[in-house]
Amino acid sequence: RLLTFPHRALAAIPTAIPSSRGATTRGAATATRCFASSADSGEVAKGTGRASLSTCSRRGQDAVKLLPSYLADARSVEKYSPATPHGALQLGVAESQLCEDWLVPALNEEVALDASSIYYQPTPGRPGTRNAMAKYIEDLMSLPEGDLDPEGFVVGAGCNAVLENLCLCLAEPGEAVLIPKPYYAAFEFDLVARAGLYVKPVSIRDFHPVSDTLDPSIYYPTSASLDAAYNKALEDGHPPRILLLSHPHNPLGICYPEETILECIDWCQDRQIHLVSDEIYAGSVYRP
Repeated sequence: RLLTFPHRALAAIPTAIPSSRGATTRGAATATRCFASSADSGEVAKGTGRASLSTCSRRGQDAVKLLPSYLADARSVEKYSPATPHGALQLGVAESQLCEDWLVPALNEEVALDASSIYYQPTPGRPGTRNAMAKYIEDLMSLPEGDLDPEGFVVGAGCNAVLENLCLCLAEPGEAVLIPKPYYAAFEFDLVARAGLYVKPVSIRDFHPVSDTLDPSIYYPTSASLDAAYNKALEDGHPPRILLLSHPHNPLGICYPEETILECIDWCQDRQIHLVSDEIYAGSVYRP
């Protein structure tokens, strides 16, 4: 149950899922989707990379099941217009339905858009936005065209909010999120304040043979360091549910080598916990 979190600076996308055409690495092949719809069958659909609601926390499952249907219900009735004088006036949603024929032409004088742009948007983001982000991430990560499925993207308004929402849907109150030290200080607020999770720092340097603090490898997480943090969290009564990586690292600015990422993926698979990779700086390049 791997969840990637690429480039939250741009669009806060918690799940980028390789399509069945391009899932070649262990990381790609094990990627699953957290935000399954209530219509999912409960099994992982072959070749789609989509998981059932059972991969979410109980509150995450409840949130999906409670998704309101009133927008669909409101749009299913015949609307009032001069041509349909017996149609309904929909007063239950804050949408400009009655002035669409005036508003859309006025907006089109400035920018081309269709009528759907003035109404509530799909919860995971507009299809055009998700398609554009999939192509952008493919270009950024040098992936083959069509390697990422836009259906695996969820676009949110703000980095902190998306991380909080994602982890709230993956873990129960009191469960642990393992984060290698040092880490971005606001992670604790994002994960604790409302989600009610327990942050367990992972001591990396204690398990490294290298003692030179200028050697980046001293900050690479290993199975040994993750095991120690996992066991301590269990001992303290907080079952680990998520491993949160910052990659490229904040505040150190280092990038983990491929073997480190794969070791973390394998470790999470063995422990049956989620891996969330916060890659806010994936598109940043520093040149002195």
